[in-house]
Amino acid sequence: MFKQPNIIRSKLDQIGRHFNTHRIKRALLSLSEAISDCISAINRAEKLGNQEYLDGVVDEETYYIEEFLGIAFVVCQTDITYIVSKIKSLHKYCKESYRVELTVTDGKKESIMKLGSKLLRQIPYTLVQVIDAFANYFKHREEWDISWDNLPASAQKTVKILRAVGVSPFSTGNFRMVSKKLGNKNFDNPIIFSDIIQDWRQNLHDKYEEELKMKGLL
Repeated sequence: MFKQPNIIRSKLDQIGRHFNTHRIKRALLSLSEAISDCISAINRAEKLGNQEYLDGVVDEETYYIEEFLGIAFVVCQTDITYIVSKIKSLHKYCKESYRVELTVTDGKKESIMKLGSKLLRQIPYTLVQVIDAFANYFKHREEWDISWDNLPASAQKTVKILRAVGVSPFSTGNFRMVSKKLGNKNFDNPIIFSDIIQDWRQNLHDKYEEELKMKGLL
Protein backbone atom coordinates (compact mmCIF):
# COMPACT_ATOMS: atom_id res chain seq x y z
CA MET A 1 0.00 0.00 0.00
CA PHE A 2 1.39 3.35 -1.05
CA LYS A 3 1.67 5.66 1.92
CA GLN A 4 2.15 9.38 2.30
CA PRO A 5 3.49 9.53 5.85
CA ASN A 6 4.45 13.16 5.37
CA ILE A 7 0.79 14.17 5.16
CA ILE A 8 -0.26 12.04 8.11
CA ARG A 9 2.74 13.17 10.12
CA SER A 10 1.91 16.78 9.31
CA LYS A 11 -1.66 16.33 10.53
CA LEU A 12 -0.43 14.62 13.67
CA ASP A 13 2.14 17.37 14.29
CA GLN A 14 -0.67 19.94 14.23
CA ILE A 15 -2.04 18.16 17.29
CA GLY A 16 1.41 17.63 18.81
CA ARG A 17 4.75 19.35 18.51
CA HIS A 18 3.69 22.03 16.00
CA PHE A 19 0.81 23.17 18.20
CA ASN A 20 1.38 26.80 19.26
CA THR A 21 0.15 27.90 22.70
CA HIS A 22 1.95 31.25 22.75
CA ARG A 23 -0.91 33.51 21.69
CA ILE A 24 -3.43 31.84 23.96
CA LYS A 25 -1.15 32.18 26.98
CA ARG A 26 -0.51 35.85 26.18
CA ALA A 27 -4.25 36.48 26.18
CA LEU A 28 -4.68 34.58 29.45
CA LEU A 29 -1.81 36.51 31.00
CA SER A 30 -3.61 39.77 30.26
CA LEU A 31 -6.73 38.40 31.93
CA SER A 32 -4.64 37.26 34.88
CA GLU A 33 -3.31 40.79 35.32
CA ALA A 34 -6.83 42.25 35.11
CA ILE A 35 -8.09 39.84 37.78
CA SER A 36 -5.12 40.67 39.99
CA ASP A 37 -6.07 44.36 39.72
CA CYS A 38 -9.60 43.51 40.88
CA ILE A 39 -8.27 41.55 43.86
CA SER A 40 -5.93 44.41 44.77
CA ALA A 41 -8.84 46.88 44.69
CA ILE A 42 -10.77 44.70 47.14
CA ASN A 43 -7.74 44.40 49.42
CA ARG A 44 -7.26 48.18 49.45
CA ALA A 45 -10.91 48.73 50.30
CA GLU A 46 -10.71 46.24 53.19
CA LYS A 47 -7.90 48.24 54.79
CA LEU A 48 -10.04 51.40 54.94
CA GLY A 49 -12.44 49.82 57.42
CA ASN A 50 -15.59 51.24 55.81
CA GLN A 51 -18.01 48.33 55.38
CA GLU A 52 -20.45 50.15 53.11
CA TYR A 53 -17.66 51.22 50.80
CA LEU A 54 -16.14 47.73 50.89
CA ASP A 55 -19.47 46.12 49.95
CA GLY A 56 -19.72 48.38 46.90
CA VAL A 57 -16.15 47.63 45.82
CA VAL A 58 -16.61 43.87 46.29
CA ASP A 59 -19.81 43.89 44.20
CA GLU A 60 -18.11 45.70 41.35
CA GLU A 61 -14.79 43.88 41.38
CA THR A 62 -16.26 40.38 41.74
CA TYR A 63 -18.51 41.14 38.77
CA TYR A 64 -15.44 41.85 36.68
CA ILE A 65 -13.58 38.81 38.03
CA GLU A 66 -16.49 36.64 36.91
CA GLU A 67 -16.47 38.25 33.46
CA PHE A 68 -12.71 37.89 33.03
CA LEU A 69 -12.86 34.22 34.06
CA GLY A 70 -15.67 33.62 31.58
CA ILE A 71 -13.58 35.23 28.85
CA ALA A 72 -10.67 32.97 29.84
CA PHE A 73 -12.83 29.90 29.25
CA VAL A 74 -13.81 31.20 25.82
CA VAL A 75 -10.16 31.87 24.97
CA CYS A 76 -9.30 28.29 25.96
CA GLN A 77 -12.20 26.96 23.93
CA THR A 78 -10.48 28.20 20.77
CA ASP A 79 -7.73 25.65 21.44
CA ILE A 80 -10.26 22.90 22.11
CA THR A 81 -12.06 23.68 18.85
CA TYR A 82 -8.79 23.71 16.91
CA ILE A 83 -7.62 20.37 18.32
CA VAL A 84 -10.99 18.71 17.67
CA SER A 85 -11.01 19.99 14.09
CA LYS A 86 -7.52 18.61 13.42
CA ILE A 87 -8.44 15.20 14.80
CA LYS A 88 -11.58 15.12 12.67
CA SER A 89 -9.42 15.98 9.67
CA LEU A 90 -7.04 13.12 10.52
CA HIS A 91 -9.95 10.67 10.72
CA LYS A 92 -11.31 11.86 7.38
CA TYR A 93 -7.95 11.67 5.64
CA CYS A 94 -7.19 8.14 6.83
CA LYS A 95 -10.63 6.93 5.80
CA GLU A 96 -10.67 8.57 2.38
CA SER A 97 -7.03 7.95 1.45
CA TYR A 98 -6.45 4.51 2.99
CA ARG A 99 -9.90 3.21 3.92
CA VAL A 100 -8.67 2.97 7.48
CA GLU A 101 -11.03 3.76 10.34
CA LEU A 102 -9.23 5.20 13.35
CA THR A 103 -10.64 3.91 16.63
CA VAL A 104 -8.84 5.87 19.34
CA THR A 105 -12.05 7.91 19.39
CA ASP A 106 -15.06 7.90 17.09
CA GLY A 107 -13.88 11.22 15.65
CA LYS A 108 -16.70 13.22 17.24
CA LYS A 109 -16.23 16.12 19.62
CA GLU A 110 -17.66 14.49 22.74
CA SER A 111 -15.56 11.35 22.30
CA ILE A 112 -12.42 13.41 21.69
CA MET A 113 -12.96 15.56 24.80
CA LYS A 114 -13.45 12.43 26.91
CA LEU A 115 -10.13 10.88 25.93
CA GLY A 116 -6.85 11.89 27.52
CA SER A 117 -8.31 14.31 30.07
CA LYS A 118 -8.87 13.58 33.76
CA LEU A 119 -12.36 13.49 35.24
CA LEU A 120 -13.28 16.39 37.46
CA ARG A 121 -13.60 15.10 41.00
CA GLN A 122 -16.94 13.45 41.80
CA ILE A 123 -18.54 14.05 38.40
CA PRO A 124 -18.53 11.95 35.18
CA TYR A 125 -17.08 14.69 32.96
CA THR A 126 -13.50 15.49 32.02
CA LEU A 127 -11.71 18.73 32.79
CA VAL A 128 -11.76 19.61 29.09
CA GLN A 129 -15.51 18.99 28.86
CA VAL A 130 -15.99 21.29 31.84
CA ILE A 131 -13.89 24.09 30.30
CA ASP A 132 -15.80 23.77 27.03
CA ALA A 133 -19.16 23.81 28.83
CA PHE A 134 -18.32 26.93 30.82
CA ALA A 135 -17.19 28.69 27.65
CA ASN A 136 -20.59 27.91 26.13
CA TYR A 137 -22.29 29.08 29.32
CA PHE A 138 -20.47 32.40 29.23
CA LYS A 139 -21.36 32.99 25.59
CA HIS A 140 -25.04 32.02 25.80
CA ARG A 141 -26.19 32.46 29.40
CA GLU A 142 -28.05 35.70 28.68
CA GLU A 143 -30.06 33.99 25.93
CA TRP A 144 -31.17 31.06 28.08
CA ASP A 145 -34.45 30.83 29.92
CA ILE A 146 -33.82 31.13 33.66
CA SER A 147 -35.32 27.70 34.34
CA TRP A 148 -33.11 26.02 31.69
CA ASP A 149 -35.99 23.58 31.07
CA ASN A 150 -36.90 24.59 27.53
CA LEU A 151 -33.48 24.82 25.95
CA PRO A 152 -32.64 22.95 22.72
CA ALA A 153 -30.84 19.60 22.90
CA SER A 154 -27.47 21.15 22.05
CA ALA A 155 -27.72 23.47 25.06
CA GLN A 156 -28.97 20.68 27.34
CA LYS A 157 -25.64 18.89 26.90
CA THR A 158 -23.93 21.93 28.37
CA VAL A 159 -26.53 22.29 31.13
CA LYS A 160 -25.98 18.70 32.29
CA ILE A 161 -22.30 19.44 32.82
CA LEU A 162 -23.02 22.77 34.52
CA ARG A 163 -25.47 21.16 36.94
CA ALA A 164 -23.05 18.32 37.68
CA VAL A 165 -20.36 20.87 38.59
CA GLY A 166 -22.80 22.79 40.82
CA VAL A 167 -23.92 25.79 38.79
CA SER A 168 -27.05 27.68 39.74
CA PRO A 169 -28.72 29.98 37.16
CA PHE A 170 -29.18 32.53 39.95
CA SER A 171 -25.62 32.51 41.29
CA THR A 172 -23.23 35.40 40.68
CA GLY A 173 -20.18 33.27 41.45
CA ASN A 174 -20.36 30.33 39.05
CA PHE A 175 -17.08 31.06 37.29
CA ARG A 176 -15.21 31.54 40.55
CA MET A 177 -16.70 28.29 41.83
CA VAL A 178 -15.55 26.21 38.88
CA SER A 179 -12.19 27.97 38.78
CA LYS A 180 -11.47 26.68 42.27
CA LYS A 181 -12.44 23.17 41.24
CA LEU A 182 -10.07 23.37 38.26
CA GLY A 183 -7.17 24.47 40.47
CA ASN A 184 -7.33 28.25 39.99
CA LYS A 185 -8.08 28.80 43.67
CA ASN A 186 -7.14 32.49 43.85
CA PHE A 187 -8.79 33.22 40.46
CA ASP A 188 -5.77 35.11 39.06
CA ASN A 189 -4.09 32.20 37.25
CA PRO A 190 -6.34 31.20 34.32
CA ILE A 191 -3.26 29.81 32.55
CA ILE A 192 -4.06 26.69 34.59
CA PHE A 193 -6.99 26.13 32.21
CA SER A 194 -4.63 26.19 29.23
CA ASP A 195 -2.26 23.77 30.96
CA ILE A 196 -5.17 21.34 31.34
CA ILE A 197 -5.83 21.55 27.60
CA GLN A 198 -2.17 21.06 26.73
CA ASP A 199 -1.99 17.88 28.83
CA TRP A 200 -5.08 16.59 27.04
CA ARG A 201 -3.71 17.57 23.63
CA GLN A 202 -0.43 15.76 24.23
CA ASN A 203 -2.23 12.64 25.44
CA LEU A 204 -4.39 12.67 22.31
CA HIS A 205 -1.32 13.08 20.11
CA ASP A 206 0.43 10.13 21.75
CA LYS A 207 -2.59 7.83 21.52
CA TYR A 208 -3.20 8.66 17.86
CA GLU A 209 0.49 8.26 17.04
CA GLU A 210 0.44 4.80 18.62
CA GLU A 211 -2.59 3.70 16.60
CA LEU A 212 -1.23 5.13 13.34
CA LYS A 213 2.00 3.18 13.85
CA MET A 214 0.11 -0.02 14.67
CA LYS A 215 -1.87 0.33 11.42
CA GLY A 216 1.24 1.00 9.34
CA LEU A 217 0.38 4.60 8.51
CA LEU A 218 3.47 6.05 10.18
